[in-house]
Amino acid sequence: MQRFYKNATVQKRGTAFVVVLDDRPLKTPKKQLLTVPTESLAQSICAEWQAVPIDGQVVLRDMPMTGLASTAIDTVLPNTPHIRKSLIAYADTDVICYRSATFGYLRQKQQQAWDTWVTYAH
Repeated sequence: MQRFYKNATVQKRGTAFVVVLDDRPLKTPKKQLLTVPTESLAQSICAEWQAVPIDGQVVLRDMPMTGLASTAIDTVLPNTPHIRKSLIAYADTDVICYRSATFGYLRQKQQQAWDTWVTYAH
């Protein structure tokens, strides 16, 4: 598709951020507002849109951050319980669940790196 916008900018909306093409907020392929939780992620997405030459073609496969954010909004968010259940099925095989019994310094490093994530998952 031909580039149809002059400017790509980031705007804060509540606690989230959106990329705005001229005066229109960016939407996902399923017509959802593309909102992201951090300004840095929004700026990365915005940079992809700004990188399209003025008379160039918008090639979505060349916009990985836009694609990842759109997939998260259109596919992951509506299916979060199912996806969580699928991931939990593999949790007991994940190395993060196993700690060194022999080397105290290694166990301490594992606790520092992983305990926050393990607590979050529970």
